Amino acid sequence: MKVAPKRAAPYFSADPRPDPPLSLTGPTMLPKAALASLSALALVLPTWLTLTQDPVETPVETPGETPAEKPDPNVWSLDEKWHGLYGAWQLMQYDHVTEIVPNDSIRGFATFQPGFMTLIVHARSFDEDQDQLGQAGLQRYQMVESNILQTATVMGHSNMGPDAEFEWESPNIPREFKVYLNKDDLTLTRPDQSQLIFRRIQPAPYPALATELIKEARAGLGE
Repeated sequence: MKVAPKRAAPYFSADPRPDPPLSLTGPTMLPKAALASLSALALVLPTWLTLTQDPVETPVETPGETPAEKPDPNVWSLDEKWHGLYGAWQLMQYDHVTEIVPNDSIRGFATFQPGFMTLIVHARSFDEDQDQLGQAGLQRYQMVESNILQTATVMGHSNMGPDAEFEWESPNIPREFKVYLNKDDLTLTRPDQSQLIFRRIQPAPYPALATELIKEARAGLGE
């Protein structure tokens, strides 16, 4: 008898609770542990803070030298070297740390624009009474350190949680990835070392089929 693997935490959620196994969108089903870990981006926080740090030295200005201008914390900005993030990306592969995830078992897209990013993923469940799973959200984001992407939820929804119920995601849930960007290739690595691998997609003309369907709909309304 074939037994479905246990469901792990949803890939796009910071919720560490156990979550039964699930597969992804497409003909092939995959273990939920894989989806779960996709659980996007658990924020890595220090477990302690040092209270007795050495005092910070005040930099000494050289006569005639113009002090470096500090960024305005109230204005969103992105270093020019990361402007290549802007645009639309298709999820091509999900490399889970312990599970094998077939490429045809996951569908997803991400978009970046100044100040905001979106991520949408569809999946299929092993549960006979629920085979359609999905998670999507709008995020604020920033790049910190040398290559760390930090996101915070604006709004989102998912049915990839432990009980597979549709849920709204709370605002300001933080997540974190390490970023590799090379022209049209983008890899986001989670703290658990699972990787979401994207390929840039280019703008295309509006689909002719959609135009025809709109014409038919208008005709049906008597326009």
